[in-house]
Amino acid sequence: MKLLARGNFQQLLPILFLCGLRFQFSYFRTALNEKNSLQHLGAGHLLDDSLDETCERGLQILMQRAKSRNLRNTLGEFLKPSSNSEWLLLQCAFLELPTKPPVPVIHWIEHGNKETNLIRFSFGMGMRSFWADESRSFVQKMIKKSFGFVNWKGESCASRVKEVMDGFEWSPLWVLPEF
Repeated sequence: MKLLARGNFQQLLPILFLCGLRFQFSYFRTALNEKNSLQHLGAGHLLDDSLDETCERGLQILMQRAKSRNLRNTLGEFLKPSSNSEWLLLQCAFLELPTKPPVPVIHWIEHGNKETNLIRFSFGMGMRSFWADESRSFVQKMIKKSFGFVNWKGESCASRVKEVMDGFEWSPLWVLPEF
């Protein structure tokens, strides 16, 4: 069963993952600096329960694929030490994600609008990757390196991607009064 659409939408999913990671990091940073009462909340509390569980299961599969020896061997020469090999591995893992998702992930994505659910799923996996044991070291390596964002013409579009990602900043104004 093929879950992901072809073309540009599929290429956006890893970027949405990064946006979720950035959002979670900004939330964590704000919680430490601004509101001590937020520190007790779990990593997935910003996600609804079914999405959180789906993202947890999906992230495990995504990271298994991104870290697999088979994928590294396939990409071989493209994984130069000077490049962000983790980013390339993550993008390739997203391409193969639909071939082996757990059944509950398939059911969650197919319930309602698939594209909307895939956006939420990709963003949520990015949020979870900040804390998850299976992804933490992989993500830390990835974010310490530069990202080479280019458009279909081969021109750099890193500044445009940065503008979008800068919009995913958590605000303490969103906290409910009881917190």
